[in-house]
Amino acid sequence: MDYSGARDADGIRKFALDQTVSQVNARTKAGKKAGGSTSSGSKSGSGSGSGGGDKDVVTLTDATFDAVVLGSKDIWMVEFYAPWCGHCKALEPEWNEAASKMKGKVRFAKVDATE
Repeated sequence: MDYSGARDADGIRKFALDQTVSQVNARTKAGKKAGGSTSSGSKSGSGSGSGGGDKDVVTLTDATFDAVVLGSKDIWMVEFYAPWCGHCKALEPEWNEAASKMKGKVRFAKVDATE
C-alpha cells in the first residue's frame, strides 16, 4: 500500500491501524462467507517453549522472515524481542493470548532480535 499521509508518528500510526482494521474486517467477512479460515501457509515453529502457551505464535529467524512474512498475503503482527528484556517477557503471555484469539484472521510471529 502506498502511503501519502503525514510524515509523523501519529499520521503513520493512524494509517497503519486503519489499514489493518480494514484488512481484518474484509478477511473476516470473506472467511464467514466461505465458511472457513482465510489463513494460508504453514507454521514454521512453535516458539521458545517458555510457558508452552505460544502454540499459535510462529518463531521466525533472519533466514525465514522474508519467505514467511513478506511472501505471504496474510496479515502479520511480528514481535522483535530480546530474551533478557523484562518488557518482552511481560508481553509474552499477552502476545500468545492475542495470537490464539486472532487465529485465522491475523498471524502472530516473534523474532529473537539478539540472534
